[in-house]
Amino acid sequence: MGRLLLAATGAGLVVAAYVVLLYGFFIWIWPVLPDWAMLIAFVLIAAAVIGSPIMALKYYGTVRSAARRARGDHTEDDRR
Repeated sequence: MGRLLLAATGAGLVVAAYVVLLYGFFIWIWPVLPDWAMLIAFVLIAAAVIGSPIMALKYYGTVRSAARRARGDHTEDDRR
């Protein structure tokens, strides 16, 4: 239970830091950026927001597959 609480607290702190940094960026830095920099920043933020869940799911799938192989649970797809 202690490890779960520690992991949940850590994840909450990371999310809070992410929100605070984005808020600060959009309140103080975004208004002074030139148009070309806004476009680049928008594309980078969109790629991060869209790409981070995809990469997390990819990692989760890899870890899950490795755990299955370690246990010896093989499906037809794994035996190819």
